[in-house]
Amino acid sequence: MDCEVDHKLNTFGGYASITHGIDWIRQAKQNYSVDSDLPQFLPESLNHEQHIVYDKIMLTWNENSNQLLIVVAGTAGSGKSYLIQVLRYAISQTLPPRRSINEVLLVLAYTGSAAHNVDGSTIHGMLQMSVGATDEDDMSLARITSL
Repeated sequence: MDCEVDHKLNTFGGYASITHGIDWIRQAKQNYSVDSDLPQFLPESLNHEQHIVYDKIMLTWNENSNQLLIVVAGTAGSGKSYLIQVLRYAISQTLPPRRSINEVLLVLAYTGSAAHNVDGSTIHGMLQMSVGATDEDDMSLARITSL
């Protein structure tokens, strides 16, 4: 095994200094642009059942109706997470600049892995409840009203 004893600490990937490498990364990021006109998630890719849910939610959203509470349920692999991604993208495209999708859309799931799949939170996490809570662990009125 060969070991190089004479390390040049001022080199980075063959560059004269680490600063040069950082400048190269910064320049590469500036040269790379994403076409924001190309949707990541197309409603046209939804199946019939997904489209029914999508249309209902988007109609409610576009009419500025009252709050809509909906449960998206289905078996594993039925496309629940994809439907939620399409909805999140579609709604985000209607928001004014500087308004975050997280201000208007709350996505909750029963388990941590399901929450991860939809970039959401667990129900108990959002409500700040411990998983093993009992009836004696009722939330305070202040905490309930803050939700």
